[in-house]
Amino acid sequence: MNKLYYGDNFDILRNHIEDNSVDLIYIDPPFNSKRNYNIIYDGASAQAEVFKDTWSLRSWQDEKRLIFFDEAQRYSGIHNIIDALEKLLINSNPSLFGYLVNMAIRIVELHRVLKDTGSFYLHCDPVASHYLKLILDEVFGIRNFRNEIVWCYTSPGHSKRDFQRKHDSIFRYTKSDRYIFNQQYIAYKSGIHVKEEGEVLAYKGTIKESQKQEYEARGKPLEDWWVDIYPTDRVRKERLGYPTQKPEALLERIINAGSNEGDVVLDAFCGCGTTVAVAQRLKRKWVGIDITFLSIDLIRQRLLDEFYRNTLGLNEIEAKVKFDEDVTIFGIPRDLEGAKQLAVQTKSDRVRKEFEKWAIFSVGGVYFEKKGADTGIDGYFYIQDVDQNRKLKKLKCLIQVKSGKVGVRDIRDFSYTLDREGSPIGIFITLENPTKPMLDEIGKMPQYTTQLGKTLQRIYIVTIQDIIDDDLPNLPIQRITKRAQRAKMENNQNTMF
Repeated sequence: MNKLYYGDNFDILRNHIEDNSVDLIYIDPPFNSKRNYNIIYDGASAQAEVFKDTWSLRSWQDEKRLIFFDEAQRYSGIHNIIDALEKLLINSNPSLFGYLVNMAIRIVELHRVLKDTGSFYLHCDPVASHYLKLILDEVFGIRNFRNEIVWCYTSPGHSKRDFQRKHDSIFRYTKSDRYIFNQQYIAYKSGIHVKEEGEVLAYKGTIKESQKQEYEARGKPLEDWWVDIYPTDRVRKERLGYPTQKPEALLERIINAGSNEGDVVLDAFCGCGTTVAVAQRLKRKWVGIDITFLSIDLIRQRLLDEFYRNTLGLNEIEAKVKFDEDVTIFGIPRDLEGAKQLAVQTKSDRVRKEFEKWAIFSVGGVYFEKKGADTGIDGYFYIQDVDQNRKLKKLKCLIQVKSGKVGVRDIRDFSYTLDREGSPIGIFITLENPTKPMLDEIGKMPQYTTQLGKTLQRIYIVTIQDIIDDDLPNLPIQRITKRAQRAKMENNQNTMF
């Protein structure tokens, strides 16, 4: 069964992934770009922050204790490189040092779970690639370095003071000399030429005329610089609005080269799920990990659309049933106690608002990134209506999430917020059960009738238990995340791992 984990990949790798259990690992971690990345929704100006690619030394003391004291033997292999990087960077670039420490302990765990026949691909850009390679050499061993793949591409934007930065590096390492590698080929650009004496000149050396068709069909062995794969912003049908999304063709090449059908592929920073989607299409088993619920929700929706609805032709209910049979999602609250634990998880900035995000995405909404004082708005959603000319339009409605005690005053305050923002209706999500005065207050409020003739309450109360039980109000919520395209399955289209 395929597995999708919601949480910190360091904890998940340590506690849930067995030694020597994965055939191929691809990771596309944050690059320490000091940028905040937003997901852009389909047909809307709406955006939600996916992650902050800004690192600090806040967690360094805990990790230093772990690396050098609490589990010194487990992480002894990176003691020297961490010491060296600290001396080099702690004063000049502490953010970069914090990023490298975070990556180092994760690379150790990724090395542990990789099979002896497995391969590891790390995707990065020039911001920190040279430092990351030092860590990889230390963990995997210099002799197990196989390639620095340079992926060259073109995309909008230019600089007047520098050459255009239009390439990424992908470091390829193995755990031993007994690794899986399936040679990949690319078409000859200039064809195969015939010399005067009648021999056929291939890419290197000469071949006989009888071999010409074979060579032309197969192409030449792929080199370590790739210029034939467009970035996702050039492949319109693949765009999901995710800021660091990579093209499927890139993952197809890596997965085909480093694994066989039935093998296990792992992506510990799986983002919008390109790795797991391609792995599923290529009939591999897969494990995906991400720290944001937005990514987990997007991956789930992507797989439901691409494989279960479009490819298998299942309706919505059938698709969800089949998905749940094939994929296990870990870390999403399955009961009220799990939701409460998520609500109080505030140790890390990267997961501080995950309870609110989980609740909001679960009802079909978009998380609202607060920029200053609390406005009483945690998220929003759109309902479909028509204008006076019967043209479709979207109405923005608000969501508020409460994880503590609630009362009638909260309902009155939220109603005021709806009036202030010109929102026709709202969803009030609460961890605690609503009181009778809260329900009575909503009953006194005027209802809203759409131009399509549907009458809606002013405020809908949704408890966390309602979310867990999938007992949500029947609202005309318009989905604004992009839908995935139909998957092109090889051979038997009904084969799902």
